[in-house]
Amino acid sequence: PLYDTIVNEEKAKKAEKKAENKLSGALQKSEGDDIDAIVTLDNINKDANYYDGLIENKKLEFGVVDSIGDWFKGVAGKQGEEEINQSNFNTFIQKLANDSLKLAKGIQTDADAERVKKELLDAYDSNNAKVIQDKLRKIIQFNKRSVELRKKQISIRRDGQNVRPFNFEILGNNSDIGYKVVKEWLL
Repeated sequence: PLYDTIVNEEKAKKAEKKAENKLSGALQKSEGDDIDAIVTLDNINKDANYYDGLIENKKLEFGVVDSIGDWFKGVAGKQGEEEINQSNFNTFIQKLANDSLKLAKGIQTDADAERVKKELLDAYDSNNAKVIQDKLRKIIQFNKRSVELRKKQISIRRDGQNVRPFNFEILGNNSDIGYKVVKEWLL
């Protein structure tokens, strides 16, 4: 009993000390960068899931004929839900390119920006909904792996500095990402 009491007291002291320990300024910055990346990747996945669902439900279509039809409807001022979804998807692709560059480490050049856009737009320019949908799903898978890697880096960094574990629940749980098309704003 005395041994168990001593062991429990030592564990309590270590837990208290761990709760009091803080990361250094440089490590806090690294952790902040990782947290920013996790949130950005989760947001990209939300958007990618949203557009994947629109494609699946035929509310976002691709193809030469569809593009020409969208253009004529735009000129005539007769844009409907699908045409607005297409416009929003174009904005998503640009934002995705910008976010991808922001998440990349090191100095970014104009050539890097063009390369990232080309990679993202290759699927988009194919005018094939299945190819685009497959690319979105690959982006989601890649981002999920990146989020897990960033979480591990945070955990390893904190463990190495004898700092209490990070509570990832405060970042939200995005495993059940849903979407809903709101038609009111189309008026």
